[in-house]
Amino acid sequence: DKAVTKLKELIKQQSQHFYAYNLLGQVYQLSNKASEALSAFDQALKITPNWAEPYRHIAAIQLAQKQREPAKQTLSEGIANASEPWELVNELVALYEQERDYDKAQRLLAQLQQKYPDSLALLNRYVSYAVNHAAASELLTQLNQQAQPLASVQNSEYLDTLGWLAFKLKDYDSAKKHLTQALTLAPKQTLSQYHLGMTYHELGEQGLAQQWLQQAVAVKQDFPGKSDAIALLKQFKQH
Repeated sequence: DKAVTKLKELIKQQSQHFYAYNLLGQVYQLSNKASEALSAFDQALKITPNWAEPYRHIAAIQLAQKQREPAKQTLSEGIANASEPWELVNELVALYEQERDYDKAQRLLAQLQQKYPDSLALLNRYVSYAVNHAAASELLTQLNQQAQPLASVQNSEYLDTLGWLAFKLKDYDSAKKHLTQALTLAPKQTLSQYHLGMTYHELGEQGLAQQWLQQAVAVKQDFPGKSDAIALLKQFKQH
C-alpha cells in the first residue's frame, strides 16, 4: 500500500513517468490485482511502446489467467514494437515449445535473425534452436555456414552452439575443439560438459566421455539430453 501511494504521488507530479507506471503495475501484480496491474502496464506502453518490460508482465498475467492465445498475441506485439525484444522472443519460443509447435518457433527465430542480421545473440539463439530440432543434413550444412560469425568472439554459449552443430554434422574433431574452448571459458557449463562427453564417446575415448558425462549429470538441474547421458553412463557400468 505504501508503494502504491508513493508511486501514485510520483505519477501525479510526472505524468509521463513510464517507469513509475510499470513499477506500479508490478506492485498490483504482486497484490493479485490483475485489472489494476493491466491498466498500469497499458499506461506505461502508451508512453513508451518500444519498451519490452510491460509486454512481458501483461503476458504473465494473461498466462496466469489461462489466456494462452492473448498472451502469445501480447508477446508477438512486443516483439514487433520493442527495441530490445530478446526476452519476449525467449518467452514466446518457450510457449511454442510447450505446445510442441517447433516449426512455428523456428520460423519466428529465422524471421528475427533476418530482421537483425548483426545480432550475434539472436544468431546463436536461432542456430542453437535449429540444431536441436533439425534432422535434415542439408539444413545442418546450411546452418554451419550461417553460424560462422559466432566464432568471432570468445563466448562460451556461442562456442557450445558451434560445437554441437559440428557434432550433429559428425565433424567430431571440430566439435571437440569448440566445446573444449567453451568449457575453458565456462568450466561449470553443464550443457557443454554433456556435449563434450558425447563427442568423446563418438571419438572412441570412453574414459573421457564418462568423466564429462558424470560431471554433467551430477548437477541437479535438468538439461536437454540428460536422459541420454544417464543411459550412456549405465552402458559404461555394464561393460
